[in-house]
Amino acid sequence: MYFTYTESFRTSLKNRLSLLSIRNRRVIIVCCSIAFIATFILMVGTVKRENYSFLNFAFTTSTPSPSKELHVILMTYARGGSSFLGDLLQSHPDVFYLYEPLHYFGNEILLPQIPTSRKFLSDIFRCNFNNWDSFLIWAKQNMQYKNLQRNNRFWSACSVKRNTKNCYNAHFITSFCQRYLIKVVKVIRFSLNQVQEMLEKNKNLNLKIIHMVRDPRGIMKSRLMEKEVSVWCQKSLCSDFKSLCTQISDDLTYGCEIKAKFPEKYKLLRYEDLAQKPLETAQDIFRFLGKESLPEEVVKFVISHTKVTKFPVTKEKLLWEYTTFRNSSATAVSWINELPFNIVLKVQSNCIDVFNRMSYNNLNTSSQINYTLPFKETFDENNIC
Repeated sequence: MYFTYTESFRTSLKNRLSLLSIRNRRVIIVCCSIAFIATFILMVGTVKRENYSFLNFAFTTSTPSPSKELHVILMTYARGGSSFLGDLLQSHPDVFYLYEPLHYFGNEILLPQIPTSRKFLSDIFRCNFNNWDSFLIWAKQNMQYKNLQRNNRFWSACSVKRNTKNCYNAHFITSFCQRYLIKVVKVIRFSLNQVQEMLEKNKNLNLKIIHMVRDPRGIMKSRLMEKEVSVWCQKSLCSDFKSLCTQISDDLTYGCEIKAKFPEKYKLLRYEDLAQKPLETAQDIFRFLGKESLPEEVVKFVISHTKVTKFPVTKEKLLWEYTTFRNSSATAVSWINELPFNIVLKVQSNCIDVFNRMSYNNLNTSSQINYTLPFKETFDENNIC
């Protein structure tokens, strides 16, 4: 009975639809489409609050063309001042930033781990986190390292009301990463030799390298005298002056090789120049990345994170002053008044090559601290090689 009634109804409806004009059919289709969209909007409105941020960015942003993407390795050293540069880079609205993901492999990357770590970086640049659930689990278990939290936009989108479930979801981070034109990864556990191999073997990546070097005296002051750092640093080569400067010197040599093979792919930066002239240096960095002008977000970041700091030398005058510096306890020359002079001398004796190539000045007597600028104000990266 029910079957007969249903079939009769369908036959009747089909006969009536066949009599409708094309115009009336179009009206029906439009009305049905409107009803479907309205229903979908109501359904989205009922989604739980913690999932809203994902829906919001997923439906309001577009994925850039792979041919226009840029992959940037921020190559530096532990306590080299790169956290400020990383935050400066991610202040640009086109940048997706990942902070020290190679920490996943340990404090030091062992030789057998190098191929895997290069594959890991390649996948990150392609926003492929689906094969690296183990990294996301590790990041969640070691939140104190802030590998994901340091990406400000991502963390704001994934964490709602302190619910960070989406922050460690491979699909979520993959989708979020894909919305950005420039992917920046900060590394302190690679050598430029390994980066050079990535350039040569990953032709499908549009790689560029920013290599930042800081005065080794400033690095060692931070490594040896800041309590939270010195606890782990003194247990490894991190606390060895010679090891640090050998690493920097070798990387400068590899940088010259990269510059010769890929002249548009490598940029050497001195931390002291970023600290002394942040806005000018920021313009130079983004020009290297293909951005001719700084957006408002970057300019605001620089202004809000720098301040005027003056260093009086005598009662009569200021011998030198820095007009703009990081608004932070760790400034470019904070080591001058804090690092014991015997350590200053030891660092200088082990870092002769780095000092010559990077235009750092030796302090031969403790009294020089009061009147000698520890670095030459003009630095030409083309003279390194």
